[in-house]
Amino acid sequence: MSREQVQALAQDYGLDWQIDQVNRLMAMVGGQPYLVQEAMKQIGQKLVTLEEVLATAATPRGIYRDYLLMYGQKLHQSPDLVAAFNQVVGVNHSVRLNLEVADVLENLGLVRWEGDGVSPRYELFRRYFESRIESGG
Repeated sequence: MSREQVQALAQDYGLDWQIDQVNRLMAMVGGQPYLVQEAMKQIGQKLVTLEEVLATAATPRGIYRDYLLMYGQKLHQSPDLVAAFNQVVGVNHSVRLNLEVADVLENLGLVRWEGDGVSPRYELFRRYFESRIESGG
């Protein structure tokens, strides 16, 4: 979704968001429609605030927990994928990986290509999986 689409969706949910609020959500989840929609739904129903969504997004108690657990399960089907993705989320630049492994991670939706390397598709993935590395989980 584009910034304009996210802002229009916010209006559909009765939220009077300024571009700063749109930018803050998009910095975390990109324009991924499900992630944006879930945030809008929860915020629109006054279950959480944008600040709460952003503060807890990459935690097991955040609104994206089930989504992130699903990706964790897919990732843990192969120790090679876990090791490769750990490299990707552990740095703030794109990482060159074995082409086959990078393609699998891309097909899973976890990374995007940047030149000849890959980076996490969303900041949400970086933060969530990086915290799993640090905690050993």
